[in-house]
Amino acid sequence: MARHALNAPFADITAMLGLALVVRWLELCGRNLRHLLGQATLALSGHLRPRPDKAMESALRTAFMQLDEELAAVLGDRSVPDPRH
Repeated sequence: MARHALNAPFADITAMLGLALVVRWLELCGRNLRHLLGQATLALSGHLRPRPDKAMESALRTAFMQLDEELAAVLGDRSVPDPRH
C-alpha cells in the first residue's frame, strides 16, 4: 500500500503551523521578516553594523569635546614637567 504524499508526524505539522502563525503575526504588527533577519545578521556579524544616527553621533562628539575641555581646565597643562619633582 502506497503512503500518502502529505503523511507527516503531527509534531512537524505543528511546528510549521506555529512558524506560519509567527510570521503572519509579525506581518500584521507591521514588521518585515526580511528586515528583522537582516538586522539580526548585522548584529551577529558585528563589523557590518549600520552607522549610528547622525544627530546622535554629533551630540556625543560634542559632549565628549566639552568633557575633554573641562578636564583640561581642571588638570591644567601637564605637558611641561613640574620642576619641583
